[in-house]
Formats: sequence, structure tokens, C-alpha cells
Amino acid sequence: MTIIRRSLGWCAGGLALALAATLGGTSITTAAPPEADPPAMEPTSATSTPGENYVALQFGVFMHYGLATYVKKRPWDYDPHEVSPLTFAPPAEMDTDQWMQAAASSGAKYVIFTAKHHDGFALWPSDYTDYDVASSSAPDRDIVQEVVDSAREFGLKPVLYYSWLDFYKDGGSDDEGNYHFVASPEYVQFAKNQITELLTEYGDIAGLWLDTAPGKFDSGRLQEIKDHIAAVSPTTAFVPNTHLTEKRGGTRLAPADVLVHEAELEGDLPCDATRPHEQSFLAVQPNSAGWGWWSFASRDTTVTTAQDVMVELMRANSIGGAAAVNASPGPDGKLGLGNVNLLAEVGALRTSPTAYVTIDDMVPPCGGTLTYSGQQTDSDWIHTRGTPTGGGKWFFGTRTHSNTVGATATLTFSGPDITVLFEANPGHGIAEISVDGGPPVAVNTYSATRRQSQPLFERHNLGPGPHTLTVEVTGRKDDASANTFVSLEGFRINASANPTIVPVANVE
Repeated sequence: MTIIRRSLGWCAGGLALALAATLGGTSITTAAPPEADPPAMEPTSATSTPGENYVALQFGVFMHYGLATYVKKRPWDYDPHEVSPLTFAPPAEMDTDQWMQAAASSGAKYVIFTAKHHDGFALWPSDYTDYDVASSSAPDRDIVQEVVDSAREFGLKPVLYYSWLDFYKDGGSDDEGNYHFVASPEYVQFAKNQITELLTEYGDIAGLWLDTAPGKFDSGRLQEIKDHIAAVSPTTAFVPNTHLTEKRGGTRLAPADVLVHEAELEGDLPCDATRPHEQSFLAVQPNSAGWGWWSFASRDTTVTTAQDVMVELMRANSIGGAAAVNASPGPDGKLGLGNVNLLAEVGALRTSPTAYVTIDDMVPPCGGTLTYSGQQTDSDWIHTRGTPTGGGKWFFGTRTHSNTVGATATLTFSGPDITVLFEANPGHGIAEISVDGGPPVAVNTYSATRRQSQPLFERHNLGPGPHTLTVEVTGRKDDASANTFVSLEGFRINASANPTIVPVANVE
């Protein structure tokens, strides 16, 4: 197959327009790479799997940008054959550095970018389609390259989104243009060729995020794509979005390095730390400024709060997974102030874990479930939210305390590392902590002055788990202490630069 570059193969109102550059009456063509699969490459590292490397990044930012940004409709709400590629008109002042600087301010370690969405429009000059940036109003630009370069400049690992569903390419959808289609062999090869371009022309790509077609995308086909990715880029994780298959009564398709949970539809992550997981979720802008994932206009505020982002991040990290918050550029080529501020606020919370945050609807995260003396409502423990008397800030704005001898707080979690945060206080006593039924360790929580969020107990290299940690009130105290209270503020699971954070209580 040969594509004549700078050609337009779109139809609008029955009109087909094709342009070909010529020299001396001869069309200038660029030969496409061979249709056959490339030879396998040897992995560069055998220490960790691509999926493990991916989720170890823990937190990312998902950016939706493309033709839909300028059509100002969702990619499944228009027929790309009726939309000229010239509609894609990024301004000269489009600033991918601004996108990545904002993402980095959140503490994110990776960014997912939509290289091709359902409309089939490629944001790189692909040798396999005439519906791409090379045929747009910015024919000399390679948006994927700009994004990848900016991501690396700000210390972010690039992940490229590729839509399996393609309303433009023959065989990429059924006659009715819906999600339930069986891809033709020609389309399968086309998709593999484009994936090869993305994974061989832009340096190291941490993940290929494949938006799949649920219902008809069988396990064998997923395995074929997974094997292809492993052959052309052994360090790239295969991250297929198969959420709808399970949602509609099927089973989650196995061939994947990372299983995706699209929070808007999936709702909850499973309590399963045996496979790498990622949860993607929305940072919704007000006044319908776009639709969920997309931004059709820049806004100064978001409905989503930094606390919302932290809750989702905690839930994902608590099972050893990653989470990605959506923040998408608008038609002006920049992230709106609302998204910029949101990401900065998330970064402030993550680097200042003692910052006061009220989470009214916090649900104990999967893999980080707390029970108190057998029942969370047990009156032995008093849950408090707010600001401590005399000032200071509790970890995530909550604490729970007790001086009832024998009262216990038990945390179940997965991951190798755990840190327990206490309030130290002139009236506090001695707790005993045991991990996985091991011998108890006495922890003195007395302090001559009131001090919040004190990491008085840590354990590392425990293995993947699951684990059980129990804190028990002993009734013993330091001679200088006025009482025997034990006050828990929270836990950090998987100690690292970006630990999972578990508040101690859901306080009404």
C-alpha cells in the first residue's frame, strides 16, 4: 500500500477532494513500510515486567486532544468522512510545555496522550492513512512528537493512546458505526502498522493504551496485539481498556500487562493485587465545557477537587495500581486555568501530607480497609474530623482515638511497606502493633507537646501481601503522660516518593 502524502480522502456532502503534490507531472509519493510484522527485538531489561514498571509510576495525567477538539463534538458523534482534516487547526501558540509543566506540578510521573481516537485522525504523519496531521491545517507539525518531547522535558513518561475503533478506516467499525464489530484482517494489519510507527519512531514509550471494542474483541485478538507490541517495543506495557466487556456480563480479557478500569463506568477497582491495574477518571469542567474527557473551551474552574483526585489515587495505589486524572487542552492549544490549578493543588497535597483536607465521603480504599475492635462503629474509638484544639492539622483532617484497654484498630493492605501515623500528645500512652500475627511492638505515643502526623511505626520489605496490621490500646503510659490515649491519624502504604494514603475514618 502506498499513500500519497498531503492527500485528502474525505467526503463532505458527497464531495470528495484529493490533492497531490506534483513535480514535472509526476506525483510525489512516500512508500509505506512493509505490511509484514517486524522482526522481534530482545528485551532491554529482565528485572521487571512492562506492566510492573507502568504501575510503579503510580500517578498520571490523561490528555484528550485531537480533531474532536476543533469539531467540538465527541469523536463518536460525527462522521469523520464529513469532516475535513483541515478542521484540525492547532494555533501556532499551542504550548505542549505548558501542558506538561502543569502535569508535572501534580507529582504525576506519566502522561497518556490520544495519538488517534475513534474518528481515526492521526496526530502524527502516518504512512498508512490520509487522515492525519500531515493533511491538516498544520501539515508540517507532528503533535505526537511535540507531546513526547515536552513530556520528557518535564520528567514524565509518555504513554500513547490508540483507538482500535476507527470510524474513518474501512474495516475499523461495522456498517452502523458502533462499537461492536469484528475487525477485518486488513484493518488488523493497518492498526499494527500504525502501532509500530508509534512505538518505533518516538523513543521509549511506557505504555500503549488501547481503547478496545468490547463484546467482539476476543482474547485471541488481544493476545495478537500484545505479542505485536512486545515484538516491536519490549519495554512498552500493553494497556487495553477492556472495561465494558466485563461490565456487560463477560469476563475481563486476560492478555494485558495492565488492566484498565474506567472509573466513570467501572465504579470500583477490584480487591486484587495480583495483576497491575490502572484507574482512569475524569476531572470534569463546569458548564459542559466539552464532554468529560474532552475540552472544547478553556475554563477557570473544575468541578473535580484535589481531594477527589487524592481519593481516587489512594484507592488505586492501595492495590498496587496506578491512577490517571483527565486534564485536556482546549482549542487554544493550552490547558485551562481550572485544570492547571487543580493539578497544582494535587501536587501540594501530595508533597505536604499533613495538609488539612476534609473528605466527607471517604470510603476506606480497597486493600486498605480498617476495622475497629471488630466493628468500625465500636464506641471504644472516637472518630474526629476538623482542626485539633490548640491548632495544628491532622493527617487528611481525621483521627480516631481510644483509651479503652484492649481496643484494636486493624488494617488490611497489600504492598511491601507500611507506615503508621499517630498524634503524639501529653495525654497519650503506649500502643502495641503487630503485623501478620507477629510479636507486638510497643510504641510510645507520648510527647510533651502536641504533634500531629508522627510516623512512629514503619515496616518494609514485607512482600506483596495481603497483610494485616493491628494497633492495640494497652492502658500503659509514659510516667510523664497524663493519660493512656492512642490517637491514629492514618497510614502510608508502599512507602515511596508517592505513597498510598489511608485516612483513619469516614466521619459523618
